[in-house]
Amino acid sequence: MFFSPVSTEAAAQIIAKADTQALGMPILAGDTWDSNVILEAAKGTDVQICVTTFYQEGAAPEFDAAIKAWINGDSTALANNGGNDELAAVCVMGYDAYFMALEAIKAAGSADPAKVLEVLPGVTYTGVTGLIRFDEIGDAMRDTAFVKSCNTETGVWDFVAQVTVPKA
Repeated sequence: MFFSPVSTEAAAQIIAKADTQALGMPILAGDTWDSNVILEAAKGTDVQICVTTFYQEGAAPEFDAAIKAWINGDSTALANNGGNDELAAVCVMGYDAYFMALEAIKAAGSADPAKVLEVLPGVTYTGVTGLIRFDEIGDAMRDTAFVKSCNTETGVWDFVAQVTVPKA
């Protein structure tokens, strides 16, 4: 297994090299690879890619339908999404991050970054991707991840598993 925790731009280059050099082993990556850029780069190749991420399309059907309607209703949004309405987890996580930041600003009573950071460990928000909260140093505390594999024939993510870390 080849572990590659890099940006989408570097990932597309890695996929191209893995294909031309017949890597012969799966690539494992994190949520930054859950992107239409990766799907497009891998389509038509023999490269095996698995990602762990925080959202699986279909987990929130109403949200999915609404965001897809917005993407399909705006040519710029559609182009920015790779020309299709596939939902990458980073899109959904960005949506949740916006509302989590809003909750932190409300709790701080200010948009001052130091004040927001100070209150962040006490702020929780249940978003599309589930419960969002942070520890005392600002790291996200998540207990569930989705595993997906890239279908290089269809150019979509295939759901593999949902994994939850047992509570200690």
